[in-house]
Amino acid sequence: MGLDMDFYKVNVNGEKEHLRYFRKHSDLNGILQECWVEKNLDKDPNEFNCSEFEVTLDEVERIKNFMETSRNSNKHYVGFFWGQSTEEDWEETEILLEEIVETINNGQKVVYVPWW
Repeated sequence: MGLDMDFYKVNVNGEKEHLRYFRKHSDLNGILQECWVEKNLDKDPNEFNCSEFEVTLDEVERIKNFMETSRNSNKHYVGFFWGQSTEEDWEETEILLEEIVETINNGQKVVYVPWW
C-alpha cells in the first residue's frame, strides 16, 4: 500500500503514453492535489485519488516555486500511506518538469493520476 503516481502524455487523439512514475513522492502529490482542489471547488478533496488531472504550465511553475522556497524547509505534504519525498525524487522531478514543458510545447497534454 502507498502512493503510486503516474504521469502520461496525451496526444490530440486522446491516446496515452506513459511518461514517468513515482512512488511515495508526497510533496509532489500534495502540490498537485492543492492545484486540483483549487480547480474543483465543488468536489470533495478525496476525489483527487485515482482521478486524472491535467498538468499545465501553471502547475509546473507551482512545483518549481515549491522546489526553490519550501523543499528544504519544514513544509511538507503528508497523507496516510503517502511516504516522504527524497532528494532522488526531486532530481527526477526536475527531469519530469522539462518533459512536461516539452510535451506541452509540442501540442500534447500531460495528465497525472495518483493512487493511494
